[in-house]
Amino acid sequence: MKTTAKQFETFKAEFRRWQRLLGLTDWRVYFAHDKVKDAYAEIVPNTEGRIVTVFFGAEVDDKNGAKIGYDPSSTGRHEAFELLLAELKYIARSRSFNEDNLDAASHAVIRRLENLFDEHAFDAAEGDR
Repeated sequence: MKTTAKQFETFKAEFRRWQRLLGLTDWRVYFAHDKVKDAYAEIVPNTEGRIVTVFFGAEVDDKNGAKIGYDPSSTGRHEAFELLLAELKYIARSRSFNEDNLDAASHAVIRRLENLFDEHAFDAAEGDR
């Protein structure tokens, strides 16, 4: 089935929401509604330049999409999580692997997650008052 402009907007909004929640605001993001091979969406990051193109699939396999209840929101969230790990993947693939860089990048992910969960725990506690 072809994906719609409305689904693309939903996907982008959810990606942006999780980008902010995860503190990934140091990335310049471009979106494309285009063909994606063997996936609903994908990211193509330029880690050094902090630029990422986020592709939303123009088509979803009818059989697989119906089977799992295809949802553009969860797909947007998933791609934001991919961006969260982009630097770790970049370091792991680097020919000049440096363990210190890997440790720094993994701690950056941990801090982002801690900030997200701490903020939401605080919000929940405030709601109880």
